[in-house]
Amino acid sequence: MARTTTVIDPNDPAYAGQESYTPGLLRIYDTVVVHLSNRYVWRCSSQRLVQLYEDNVGRHHVDAGPGTGYFLDVPDLPQLERLTLVDANPNVLEHTAKRVDRYSPERVEANVFAPIEHPGGADSVGCNYLLHCLPGSFEDKGEAIANLARLLRPGGVLFGSTILAEGHSAIGRRLMTIYNKKGIFGNEHDTLGALERMLSTHLIDVEIEVVGAVAIFRGRRPS
Repeated sequence: MARTTTVIDPNDPAYAGQESYTPGLLRIYDTVVVHLSNRYVWRCSSQRLVQLYEDNVGRHHVDAGPGTGYFLDVPDLPQLERLTLVDANPNVLEHTAKRVDRYSPERVEANVFAPIEHPGGADSVGCNYLLHCLPGSFEDKGEAIANLARLLRPGGVLFGSTILAEGHSAIGRRLMTIYNKKGIFGNEHDTLGALERMLSTHLIDVEIEVVGAVAIFRGRRPS
């Protein structure tokens, strides 16, 4: 059953980015976004994001904004021993936890713009397709990255992907405009240069690859 989130006030600009993830949307999300939009609208194959997880998930992994859990379920992750799911939307946590119940995931209902109650020490933190759903500029979103980086052990890897404001096809520009007006996206000023500056403020050894309109990134928590 759908439940209103309790960790983000409905008047908060961050509320709209996660509000749409109802049980009904989650049931069709893989078809619409993972299999269609990624390839034909944002022009970044989901297989590339599967590879991102296979290359970077550690033994203790925290996934922030896990969506349907597709990128935790489909990749081959034999090294994964402990999994924590972080999201402001309880529908997302319930859906993903059921999908990847073989990992006995811990659920943390949290707003990434606030400190997250978790013991930390994770080997990896994933934030796939999270940043473009957050409001504000990348400078503002740096607060979320800082909070997630604190969950890592020194030297641990933070990785993810985000849809940029640039590099779009005509249909991509149109959809991005619509999603920004609705508050589902908050990426109208999200440029590659701003992303690189923000990540480099909080992480070291930052690497970014752009595929279509999607920036795929990773970096490490400083020692």
